[in-house]
Amino acid sequence: MNDPGRQIGATSKRWHTIGTAVLLFANHKIAPYHGKNRLAFSAFLIVFNGGQLVNGFQRGNPGNISSPAMAYNSNMDADSHLSEREREILRLAATGASNKEIAARLGISQFTVKTHLSHIFEKLGVSTRTEAVSRVYLPAAPPEDLAPNVTAVPRSKIRLAAGLLAGLGLLALFITMLLPLLRPGQDAPIAAAEVPRWQTAPELPAAQDAPAAVTYDSAIYLFGSGVWRYLPLAERWEVLTAPPVDLSGAQAAVLGGEVYLAGSCAAPGQVWAYSPPENAWRQAASLPVQLCDSALAALDGWLYVLGGWDGQNESAAVWRFHPSEGRWEKADSLPRALRGARAVSLDGKLILIGGSSADAPSANVWQYDPQSERQTGAAWEPRADLPQPRSGSAAAVLAGQVYLFGGSLKDGSPAPALQYSPAQNRWSPVDAPPDWQGGTPGLAAVETDLHLLGGLRGGQPSSSHFVSRAVYIILVPLIP
Repeated sequence: MNDPGRQIGATSKRWHTIGTAVLLFANHKIAPYHGKNRLAFSAFLIVFNGGQLVNGFQRGNPGNISSPAMAYNSNMDADSHLSEREREILRLAATGASNKEIAARLGISQFTVKTHLSHIFEKLGVSTRTEAVSRVYLPAAPPEDLAPNVTAVPRSKIRLAAGLLAGLGLLALFITMLLPLLRPGQDAPIAAAEVPRWQTAPELPAAQDAPAAVTYDSAIYLFGSGVWRYLPLAERWEVLTAPPVDLSGAQAAVLGGEVYLAGSCAAPGQVWAYSPPENAWRQAASLPVQLCDSALAALDGWLYVLGGWDGQNESAAVWRFHPSEGRWEKADSLPRALRGARAVSLDGKLILIGGSSADAPSANVWQYDPQSERQTGAAWEPRADLPQPRSGSAAAVLAGQVYLFGGSLKDGSPAPALQYSPAQNRWSPVDAPPDWQGGTPGLAAVETDLHLLGGLRGGQPSSSHFVSRAVYIILVPLIP
């Protein structure tokens, strides 16, 4: 996979006096809305100009870019000796991510992030994150032997060339996006964007329906009838150590450098932790009650188990666990008893989606705010309902958007794929792979890509693996 950051770095000598803009937009958001004949899209702009890093510009629906494209200064390699982990942490720091957000993204502790940053500062000879980012991710100055050629070019010609290139690039971009809206005969509502194009990837080692998938250290970990790791750059699956007990149907979440699994009806109430670096399992503290089919998510150093099935009824209980304390405690209960819901963490909050109660799927979406719980005792507030009630879906967060695939509707038919914008509090349809037939897949976000893993094909578990670029990166030269 090409590294856009290194591509920019490779051209930094040529564009040293011009600067570079990076446009990133969530590709799933490019979709015409019937009746209003407009585009809803997210664009993010990072400008490198005159040695200053300018804050991001956002249009449409803002979101956090989890995989930045930066101008990487390759000349720093020989001088700084930054490790791959240190580069990864600095790359996330360049997006404005806090230590807590970096730790959650990489599955490490905040203390480890601080230690790495301290080593980065020492190697670079700087004292702040801004200085470190400016040294590593701003375009390098041209070599001395090229300097006369650069200074000899009149600035007016540089501006003219940059302006023409930028104008042509943006014109091509907007024509590409507007053409679908200008075609005659499109009076019927368009259900979803035609982009992105899903592509097939290496199949799962074994067919799976309802596996749990997480991202850890830029790799996908899949838990189902076995345990596997997928390396996106190598496009290769690896077999890992299976758990000591049957954890089929469990949900998974990354916390403190481990992957926690809970919610299996084959082992109700049990919680297991898997260490990716050691490829080893340990049993964590069990829930105070035997619950299964619960939602699971990690937030601010806590592991949350939400709702579930106690063997007789759905539950509205919310339990949270902190690894350093080693015990479970109750949090504010759900507004209603649910099982089969899905939870994701985003911007310091939990979003609980769908589920079922009394054998009927739910369209409700709720947001849990721990700060509100501490201040008022009431943590939950409703968000925009799903277009249709559903349960048993898979959810993942990418670029500040929530993606929902799989699950079933009230009549048992496959549920459509959706995207949720927290800023607009709105659900929108997105394309699913044309050959994908539903079920409950694993869903994982890695860098700018979404991976759809397993599900059903012909009513049987599937080994299919599809990948889609959900965030595109476009480079545009800027005039200083």
